Amino acid sequence: MNSYFTIASHRQQEDGHRFDLRLLPDCEVYQGHFPGQPVSPGVCSLQMIKECAEQLIGKPLMLSLVNQCRYTALVTPQDCPDIQLNLVLAENEDHYQLNAKLFRGETVYLELKAQAVAE
Repeated sequence: MNSYFTIASHRQQEDGHRFDLRLLPDCEVYQGHFPGQPVSPGVCSLQMIKECAEQLIGKPLMLSLVNQCRYTALVTPQDCPDIQLNLVLAENEDHYQLNAKLFRGETVYLELKAQAVAE
């Protein structure tokens, strides 16, 4: 894990896994993105999803193919420090299939369909 977010809780659901995440507004990434009006970089959202998937399988992953990635709202540490992640992870012969949604309440911030390989 890093200084960008923490996992407040994790639970398995019928259709995958649910993570409750907390963004850390003091993280240095917000000093440059953007000063006075911090916005979470899209790549950091992808990193959060990857790290949660790594926690589930217990080994490092590398995103190898992004089939679909839709950013639908801005994530800011002041307006929405607590966000949720629904993650469905399926193992195939040589990769993992990830289907993820970052959201809070009715607001969806990111939807991702991607493949990852173990490093």
